[in-house]
Amino acid sequence: NRIGQITLPGATDAVTITRMTAVERISEPFTIVVDIEHLGTAGLNLHPILAHNVTIKFDSARGFVEGPDPISRYFSGILWEYVELGKTTDEKGFTYRLTLRPTLELRTIERQSIIHYKKTISDLIGGFPNFNITTKITDSYAAVEYRVQYDESSFAFLSRHLEKEGIYYFYRHSESGHECLMLDARNSHPAMVPATVKLDPQGTSPGILFSLVERRSFAPTKYTVDDYDYTVPTQDLHKDAKAETFGAPPKRFVNGGEVAQKGLPRYVYPGNYDAATLDAGQRYANVWLDRDRRLMARSFAEGNFFAAAVGRTLTVDFSMTDTENADTEYLIVGTTHRYTGGSSNRSGEQGGEEFHVELELMPAALQYRPAAMTPIPRIYGPQTGVVIGPSGEEIYTDKYGRVKVQFFWDKIEPVDQSQSLWCRVGQFSAGPGYGAFMVPRIGNEVIVEFLNGDPDRPIITGSVYNGTNLPDTSFGTAADNTVQGWRTNSSKGGGGYNEIKIDDKKGSELFSLHAQKDLKWVVDKGDETRDLLHGSRTTTIHEGDETMTVTKGKRTTTIKGDETTTIQSGSVTHEVTEGDVTRTVKAGKRTTTIEGNDEKTIKTGDHLTTVKMGDHKTTVSMGDREATVSMGNEKLTVSMGDVTIKVSLGNHKTEALQSIELKCGASTIKMDPMSIEMKSMMVKIEGELMLETKGLLVQQEASALHIIKGGLVMIN
Repeated sequence: NRIGQITLPGATDAVTITRMTAVERISEPFTIVVDIEHLGTAGLNLHPILAHNVTIKFDSARGFVEGPDPISRYFSGILWEYVELGKTTDEKGFTYRLTLRPTLELRTIERQSIIHYKKTISDLIGGFPNFNITTKITDSYAAVEYRVQYDESSFAFLSRHLEKEGIYYFYRHSESGHECLMLDARNSHPAMVPATVKLDPQGTSPGILFSLVERRSFAPTKYTVDDYDYTVPTQDLHKDAKAETFGAPPKRFVNGGEVAQKGLPRYVYPGNYDAATLDAGQRYANVWLDRDRRLMARSFAEGNFFAAAVGRTLTVDFSMTDTENADTEYLIVGTTHRYTGGSSNRSGEQGGEEFHVELELMPAALQYRPAAMTPIPRIYGPQTGVVIGPSGEEIYTDKYGRVKVQFFWDKIEPVDQSQSLWCRVGQFSAGPGYGAFMVPRIGNEVIVEFLNGDPDRPIITGSVYNGTNLPDTSFGTAADNTVQGWRTNSSKGGGGYNEIKIDDKKGSELFSLHAQKDLKWVVDKGDETRDLLHGSRTTTIHEGDETMTVTKGKRTTTIKGDETTTIQSGSVTHEVTEGDVTRTVKAGKRTTTIEGNDEKTIKTGDHLTTVKMGDHKTTVSMGDREATVSMGNEKLTVSMGDVTIKVSLGNHKTEALQSIELKCGASTIKMDPMSIEMKSMMVKIEGELMLETKGLLVQQEASALHIIKGGLVMIN
């Protein structure tokens, strides 16, 4: 007939508690170890109640807590494990040791890898719908684009995010079970019932404290958290939280004043926030500061105040001590309850039962924050994943060149790029407006590494082939293959490619460049030089035109051998918009063969042909030669040498509208439409067979001597 009673689901036989130790701390799963005795020849079958709730009740109606109102203290948890210790000392029954833990502990068993998209901290808590969680969260927490749970239990995943945000929890035990309360503000803590407990070092009454020791220590008084956001790389993201002093300590330790804590800063990087969540950065700085400030002032108490429960506030009455101190309000951070069914000299003896409790306290005026105990999973070394995107697309990226990746451990079905994270793509060069830019396409298997090993910070460092995505056969896969390069694929639909290919096979070395459509070379400033040391150069345009434009400057082509230009069909047009055309053959000859017509038109200016040494011949093998000057003059000058015009067969006709003049020294022959005039020192006209002079009027005159001579002279 003891105060401590235990209820086992489905058990009908009497069970007695012989010993219990219950350890609880804020933001930690509790552990209750209880030893029980079961009288009877047959043992208890505890296996069916594994993971079922077990409740222990300490009935204060019989006075284990001081005060007018009876308060029962419950401890509740699921049966985590049990051990059969053997028979009782009188061998009339069996002894068992049970371990009870919170229901949430079940989520420590499973491990999984999954990505949580655009969820708030409340959404994460909501992922535990059947675990009797009640939230009293006062602050607002924005949704995070993604959080990676990698090879981690759901409990650890939730715990580390609660720790990061400064949210903490404790349990409220009752007859029906245990309720998990989650808070983020000190004014949300319920008060202990009773709200005040006496500190009486000599006391024997139930429900008191026997001792209380306060401990003070140094801690950082300034926290600076910082991070880097690649979307705004120059923005300063650091946030500070300061607390220059702890505050007024109890008078029994220091004679008034404040405990200075200056010059103890701490820098935290990365703070795990970005420019869009800058307010969260300030909260994280405050959380870090609060987390350490609570360690500056801790108190440890012992007594038989068995009603004590973590997460409650408690006022300690120091009136029974010699210490001058006003009543001080504390927050119960941790408890260790010990119960035995044996005898005791004080400690609230009730029929041989003992109650003992150890408390860890902190000033209720300070804000409790959970310690960052849960480690972030680290991925050291590369992994691979597959680039995904919208249906029907081949390339899916954003202005940062990022792509969506699904990892092989992320089993979300169906594949949905909206439920995948953006990954930055590493390039071998990346600068403002310059560098390399190659985006993995949908379906590519990519190599992903993680900055600082953090699963939330992936970066793509390469791509790999696989059984579906094999390299092009022109590159080959044999061990002795010497071909390497880079080939693209036309999008959408494929069917074309651009390619750079290099073959290092000795004696057959090759550098190949292939453009599916257009090829563009641009040299902004400077020169372009191509040296072909040996071999030939062939340019073939199968269909289309070739255009070369020298906007400013000149074009020089030097050929030490021969140059042959063959136009199989079509025309050759040389146009100089402004400037001259000069062709110089220093040694050798120039031959132009035209099987059709040769036509030259000089619209404005002169046509000058100069042969400095040698001959200038124009030969028309068959056909006509015609020179037409529409307006202007034609002039032929032979400085030294002869001019010979010979018509072997046919006629030679010279015609002028105004006059024709032949001149040799002082001798001239001049013709105009009305007359022909010949002048010379001597004019000789001879007809070997006949010379006839005829006209309407004929006049002959000699200034000196006039001789008319003939074998026969006839006048009229």
